[in-house]
Amino acid sequence: MLKEQFDKNGYVIIHSELASNNKFLEICSNIYISLDEILKTTNLKKFRGYIMGNLNVYPGKYGDELLELIKEKKILSLIENILGKNINEMKLNYGGNLCLSNKGEQHFHTDGTFSKEMYLVSIATEQITEENGPTEICIGTHKKNFKYWQFVFCKKKKKKILLNKGDIIIRKHCLWHRGTKNKTKKNRLLLSFVIFPKNAEYQIKPPETSKISISSNFFKEDKIGLMQEFIYSKIKFLHFTLRFLKSIVSKG
Repeated sequence: MLKEQFDKNGYVIIHSELASNNKFLEICSNIYISLDEILKTTNLKKFRGYIMGNLNVYPGKYGDELLELIKEKKILSLIENILGKNINEMKLNYGGNLCLSNKGEQHFHTDGTFSKEMYLVSIATEQITEENGPTEICIGTHKKNFKYWQFVFCKKKKKKILLNKGDIIIRKHCLWHRGTKNKTKKNRLLLSFVIFPKNAEYQIKPPETSKISISSNFFKEDKIGLMQEFIYSKIKFLHFTLRFLKSIVSKG
C-alpha cells in the first residue's frame, strides 16, 4: 500500500512509533543541544540562504545514530520495500534543512534534473506544523519532465506536509516542492538521508566531521550568489519572469 502511494504521488509518510522510543528522544535532545551551541557562535548572515531563510544542516554523528535506530526498528527495511531498492547497493548521505524564524519561503523547484535517480528520506525530530515552515508539494508532479513554464500552467494538487515527531517522509527528488514561511519565533529543523546510485556523477560529498554543521543552501558563496539570492527572495516577480522566459527558450 505504501509503495503504491509513493509511486503514484511521489511521496509517502510513515507514521512510526519513534516518538515513544527513549533512544530516539535522547538523540533528538542531543541534536538540539548541539545545534543551539552552533547557533550561539555562528554568524548565519555569512551563508547564502540566510536572506531566503533556508540553510543546509549536516547532522554529523547523529546521522549515524538515526540510521542505526531505524535499522534496529526495521524501518529501513520498510523504506527499501517502498523504494524497491537495496540500500546496501545505493549511496546514502546525510543532510538537512534549517528553516529560519520568520523566513523560509521558496519558489517551487525540484532537487536536480528529472533524469537523476535520488530519494530523500526525512525524519521529523520535532513537530512540523502549518506555522513553522512545512514543505509544500505538488502531488504527482514527479511523473513528467516539466519545463518551468509547463509546470506554471499545469493543473496542480498542492499539499503542505505536516509531520508529528518521529514521522518519516520519503520523497522523490523530482517532485515539485517548496519551503514555506516559518511564521514562528523558533528555527525549524528537518534532517534527511539522501539516497542515490553509487556510480552517480552527481554524488554529494558530505563534510568530514562528526559534529553538526551549517552551510549555505543552493546559492554560490560569492557576490553573484548574493545578488541571485536577493532577487530570489526580495524581487520575486523578477526571479519568476527570468526563470519563466529561460525555460521557454531552453532546449533542455
